[in-house]
Order: sequence, then C-alpha cells, then structure tokens
Amino acid sequence: MAEGTPYNLDQDISALCTTGLRPNILTGVMLRLLTRHFSVERGIQDPQLKSYIWSSNPRNTKILIVPVWHWLTVASQLRPAIVVKRNALRPRQLGIADGQALTAGELREDTERVPSNQEATSQIAVAGSHTIFALSEKSGEIELLSTEVWTRLIQYQQAIQKEFGFSRFRVAEIGPLAKLEEAPETFVVPITVAYAYIEAWSVWSTAPFLKRIVFQANS
Repeated sequence: MAEGTPYNLDQDISALCTTGLRPNILTGVMLRLLTRHFSVERGIQDPQLKSYIWSSNPRNTKILIVPVWHWLTVASQLRPAIVVKRNALRPRQLGIADGQALTAGELREDTERVPSNQEATSQIAVAGSHTIFALSEKSGEIELLSTEVWTRLIQYQQAIQKEFGFSRFRVAEIGPLAKLEEAPETFVVPITVAYAYIEAWSVWSTAPFLKRIVFQANS
C-alpha cells in the first residue's frame, strides 16, 4: 500500500462491541482485524506477502487465521497460519466499593423505608492480553509474517483503542523465533497485545431494599 493511502479499519467491526468487551468479543476483534488486513492485497505492506490472501473458505485461503481452539497442527503445516489466544483478564477496583454510586428515585412519604426505584451504578477496570502466534515451516517466512502483524497493530493501535473504547491498547511484546513443541518442523513467533477497558453496569431495585432482619427466639 502506498504511503499516505487511507486505511479503513472496517466499520462493521464496531458491531462486535454492541454487547461490550466480553472475552469472546475481544477474541473476535483480534480475528476481525487480522482477517480484514489479509483479505485484500493492497492492505499487505510486505511485497513478499502479497499472495497471502485470506479467505473464509478453508480450501481457498492462502493463510489460516483462527482462534487457538480451532487450530489444527496438521492443517497449519500446509500453509502459514496466525493463531489467536486470549490470556487471563484481571479486574481491578476503582475507588471505594468499585466506584459504586447510588441515585435516588422519586421521594416517598414513608422515609422509614428505602425507595424501591433506586439505581446503583458501578464500574471496574479490566486489564488483559491476547497472544497472536505467527506460524510457518520456513524461518525466513515467519519473520516476514510476524513483522507484518506487529507493525500493522502498532501503526493503528491508537485508532483501534478509540474505535473499540479501550482505555489502553498496545503491542506489549514480540517474542523470539522458536520451534513449536507440538510440531518441531514449524517455526513460531508470539506477539502479545495488552489492553485495558472499563466495565460499567447499573442495578435497579424493583422492591424496597431489605432494611433489617429481626430474629426472635422462643423460650
């Protein structure tokens, strides 16, 4: 792609986030970004990778781009592959009581009871990462492929962060070239992408909150 040519991150990716950044949605975002990049020749930067066109048809695709639970070692040996794996998510408290705030509903005359139409809002920070494995039987090829992936993610990390509502999104680590344990003839380069986002929610009461419990013992 020529320098200065606009690159569309693909507007339909935003539809993935209608339910918020859930674990499966996060994996879907990574997969969609990668399949979109390799789906057209003009989006691929390295001239030696121009023929690595991805297709949703497993028989026609020149490169596999799949989640880790779909990856098959036998299939990956036939062509280069990009495998996406989600790592642990770490919730972190924001302020006292996870930033919980109460919003009172309409006033009631019997002030002895908590209003039943009260709203409680809370939010926490969530940090996590995905590892993207570039796989190939050729060491030179895997260096080109992994570089294509991490440079593209670095170049567009600010746009990705804004598009999907991350509070942080960056390429955290590019691992060394190594042999895959499950298939010693296959080379692998792991690329770790770290991110953080805010998980917020509201709870409405449909009945008065329990004010107190009275225990009475019979003598």
